[in-house]
This record gives sequence, structure tokens and C-alpha cells, in this order.
Amino acid sequence: PNGYCSAPSLIETLDYLEKKGVHIEIRMQHCKTKGDPYEIADDDEYQWKWYYAICKGDDIKNPILEEGDNGYVLMHPDMVSCLRAAIRKGVELL
Repeated sequence: PNGYCSAPSLIETLDYLEKKGVHIEIRMQHCKTKGDPYEIADDDEYQWKWYYAICKGDDIKNPILEEGDNGYVLMHPDMVSCLRAAIRKGVELL
């Protein structure tokens, strides 16, 4: 009536996907954000970034990773945006 509707939480959605055989793992990596990627220097800067891996059913040897335009694994700046992207992909796999 007033523009609101119920929706599952992110955790409830993950639980639902898990029961359907879509297993999502959120991973984090410390990435260099400033400096030469091939050298280590005192003024280098790093930041934690997140990415996901999805396994469908029992296939753990071929996880699904989100790729960016450059062909590398797409890194997300925060865990929530990564989790939302993973859930969107997981729903597509149903």
C-alpha cells in the first residue's frame, strides 16, 4: 500500500541458492593501487578488494569467476557489491 514490499535478505538468498546447488564464495585480495605493478617501492599503496567464485553442484574444479573487460577477474571495491554481483550471477545459473 505505501510502496514497500518484502524481499529476502542477502543471507536468505545465499541459503536459497545453496539449497539449489549454487555455491558462492566471496574472496578478498590485497591489491596494489598505486605504483609499478612489477616493482616494490616504499610509496606503493594497497587496498583490499573482493571477487567471487561460484561452483554449481559438485563441480569444484571449474569455478565461475566474473571477468572484466580486460579478461582478468573483476575486483569489487567492497564486499556488499561483490556479494550482490555474485547473487545475480547465481540466480542466472538456476
